[in-house]
Amino acid sequence: MIKVFLLALILVLFTACGEGVLADGTLPENVIEIDDYAFATRVQDILLDAENYVGRAIRYEGIFWRFPIPDAHVDMVFRLMASCCSTLEIGFEVYLNDIEIPPNDTWVEVLGILEPFEYRGQTFFRLNVLTLEERPERGVDFIFN
Repeated sequence: MIKVFLLALILVLFTACGEGVLADGTLPENVIEIDDYAFATRVQDILLDAENYVGRAIRYEGIFWRFPIPDAHVDMVFRLMASCCSTLEIGFEVYLNDIEIPPNDTWVEVLGILEPFEYRGQTFFRLNVLTLEERPERGVDFIFN
């Protein structure tokens, strides 16, 4: 019985994976939707197996923040999660293209295509943003999964 439950849970978590923007420029129908339920687990699973998700569309809500780093910046849309000793940002780095940069701490919905990029000789993964919209109601900042 437990095996059946676990298999069903895995199928729910990994259903509906998109393949990116269609040739006619429309958005894909099968987008990976990450909601409040198991948010951290879904994001971590994607990042741990990122090569298999490259080119797929992902949509979720979170906090937009631009982090300064030496000679550059990192834009992220994330949720917060408490760990034993600190608070972690759980989400994806985002590449905004020509999309207007919202103020830090703005609650947004992001839709983007997962892509690899190189930084200082290492490969990382980010969302190449198709849409970034401020949401009128703020969602759940702190997650517990």
